Amino acid sequence: MAQVFQEFCDENMHRNFPLTDDASVTDTTGALTIPTNLMVDMYLCIPNTAGVDLSRFYVSNITVRQFFVDITLGHADLGAVIGTFRNITVGATLHTSYDFIPAEVEISGDLNPIYYATGQVTIGSAESMAQHPGSWSFVFAETPVSVTRVSEGLMNVQHIQADDRLFTGLVTLKEGNNVTLSVETTGTAPDADTTITMAASLTGDVGALDLQSDNDVLTALISRYGPPVQTINGIRPNSSMDFLIQGADCTKVQAVDNGLTFSNPCARPCGEESAEMSRALEDVGNLDLRYASLREFIEGVATELNANIQRMISLGAAEQ
Repeated sequence: MAQVFQEFCDENMHRNFPLTDDASVTDTTGALTIPTNLMVDMYLCIPNTAGVDLSRFYVSNITVRQFFVDITLGHADLGAVIGTFRNITVGATLHTSYDFIPAEVEISGDLNPIYYATGQVTIGSAESMAQHPGSWSFVFAETPVSVTRVSEGLMNVQHIQADDRLFTGLVTLKEGNNVTLSVETTGTAPDADTTITMAASLTGDVGALDLQSDNDVLTALISRYGPPVQTINGIRPNSSMDFLIQGADCTKVQAVDNGLTFSNPCARPCGEESAEMSRALEDVGNLDLRYASLREFIEGVATELNANIQRMISLGAAEQ
């Protein structure tokens, strides 16, 4: 008669893998113990680096949101996070795997190669973690990663780095304007050596140019468009490459669409032009009237004077 061993089905409940078996897997507050079915496997691969203790990797934080879980790893000798298994779906299919995303800030010092680590975690189920929303922190003694899950040596292309950011997964290199990509492969797989060369050039009547520096760019621009304006009458522009045009005395400078307007407010007549002209014409008319009156008066005086002269002549002749 067959005998059923009940304990056999519970054996997996007492393991911490991929963490070490003696880990307490309890957060710093003692309120959360990582469920054994959360992580069922994990591996990390780092570059060959002297002085890196492979047994010092650990789970430093678990962040639980409504629909996603993030598992962050650290290194005890580094004192900083090295990366995260990000956006683990709470209701994902059993044994779904997630890639390791390096920390956004590059690690400095002798342990810098850890920044280029790659890896993957396999999730059994994250549903039980949804009951513990928040950010949970751990120390190395409570959540060390089993040394069997960490190895040295990177093969093939693991990341593409732009400035201080690393990109993983499917990354496309695309040619832009005046940029060419050329691929050269030497040898055969798996020892093939592939070189991708990026070059910039100006095309057209100036031909193809190899632009290696700012001086090359400036030389190419001058060759095509001529030398730029650097000064006006020996005056250099300000730090924003602007020339200031200011009006003096009664000259006013005003910006308009695509240009400037110069005006002299002091040369304008005071008040309304039509009113000024009306007053001026009225004054001229008054002058004409006064001139006519004055002329009439002068003519009257001249007539009276002539009459007096004739009378005096007549009186002188009579006396003789």
